Amino acid sequence: MSEDAQTSDTHPIQHVVVLMLENHSFDQMLGDFQSKYKELDGIDPAAPARTNVDPNGREYPQAPTTTRSVDPDPRHELAHVLRQIESDEPLAHHHRCMHRIWRLLRALVTAAISWVCPQNKVAVMRAAAPYRGRFVLDYSESYPYPETDEKKRREIMGYYERGTLPALHALADHFTICDRWFASVPGPTWTNRFFVHTGTSLGIVRMPDNKWDVENYDVYDQATIYDRLNERTIPWRIYYHDVPQSLALTNQWPKENKRRYRKMDQFEADIAGPEETFPAYVFIEPQYLEPDPNDDHPPYDIFAAQALIARVYNAIRANEPLWNRTLLVILYDEHGGFYDHAKPPVAVAPDDFANEYSFDRLGVRVPAILVSPWVDAGVFSNPDPLDHASLLRYVSDRWKLGPLGSRVEKATSFADAIRTTGAPRTDTPLSIPSDPTHHFKAMTAPGPAVAGRRNENQEALKMLSEFLHIKAAAEGGAKTRARILRAEPAQTESDAAARRVERFLDTE
Repeated sequence: MSEDAQTSDTHPIQHVVVLMLENHSFDQMLGDFQSKYKELDGIDPAAPARTNVDPNGREYPQAPTTTRSVDPDPRHELAHVLRQIESDEPLAHHHRCMHRIWRLLRALVTAAISWVCPQNKVAVMRAAAPYRGRFVLDYSESYPYPETDEKKRREIMGYYERGTLPALHALADHFTICDRWFASVPGPTWTNRFFVHTGTSLGIVRMPDNKWDVENYDVYDQATIYDRLNERTIPWRIYYHDVPQSLALTNQWPKENKRRYRKMDQFEADIAGPEETFPAYVFIEPQYLEPDPNDDHPPYDIFAAQALIARVYNAIRANEPLWNRTLLVILYDEHGGFYDHAKPPVAVAPDDFANEYSFDRLGVRVPAILVSPWVDAGVFSNPDPLDHASLLRYVSDRWKLGPLGSRVEKATSFADAIRTTGAPRTDTPLSIPSDPTHHFKAMTAPGPAVAGRRNENQEALKMLSEFLHIKAAAEGGAKTRARILRAEPAQTESDAAARRVERFLDTE
């Protein structure tokens, strides 16, 4: 499908723009919207607060928070996530007796009520055996006293009240919240980001953290959504700030794909042009590295991501013809160790690769919002769970693309949330706050200790930039090698990493 064919398509959605942020759970970011939408599976203000315990048996209830930075960064590697979501795992040694007594009483109550009301047995069992998880326990054991105290541990159960996150909550108020969207894998950033681009991570879950990993980035040679779009000659583009994580995928390295990467500095200018010249599919990678990361990865300022969300929405909304034919998907890659009360369901393995995990279970629920004049304000609560493969399923169905593995093939699409007849809405906000610190002063600003604290994703991306730099020098022509040799030293590590990427993408 060429660009000319695209313009003759009558479907109301001609452009899909995806902004994927980092490391927050649904309950934490959007759970309080149950106060507006009773059908949303979030935090019921009339119900007793859900709780978690630390190794000392201290209870931590779900409660509002006003902090903009959580430090230290909660753990979210596979082993930690499996511990966080396992409700039946024994507690600390001195707390096991109470736990066993509770399980015995729960079983007796369940049996008694089921005998009285056999027709409601499944519902009774779910009510009598609530899933709680071990989120606070894992955080406490990962960071014992004095690295974390009760105040820090409360943040794992904290949630942002409706209206306190200026951009995300403004979009949630006016568009469609998906309250059944889970991370694709109970693991960290990279494996989940591979799923949003390809529907698989080829059996690998861990983050790259050593020389062997660096030298074997070319293991990620799976087919991507961009390959499938290329096959149909459907235009796409990736906007990035510093080091695009998607460049860990080897199929992004050919020259024709490198040319589709653009710095975020060009975003507003591109989006202000004619609607028909903007690509059909766009993926936006936030700034991951210091000094000003806006990816929402702890321990950095959550308001930086709010400003990025507003920047993207406001730019699209300012171009009325483009806005009227666009779907913006705001999404988070994984939960980052923060509590969510919905137990992750089973999943279809994407392929036969199971080097480090079976991939038969989804990760923790994450925030997801569909933004378009073709969606209503409300909740999309599909009974079947969504995950990042659902985005690929929607895009694949929308443009009749080739297959991308079993997970995508069997994924639930969110297409039913999008109207395809009638007219676009005219009641959507013309803009949302782009300077949240000015509008929302009640939120607690991060402390100075956060600066310079590099997280595991930043370490991995720095290694990726170094690998791409070496690759560009080894495989490039004389002009490329000359540019690399005479390049001026960068002032910061972020600048240095960004320059390495620019040289890699600078095809001759």
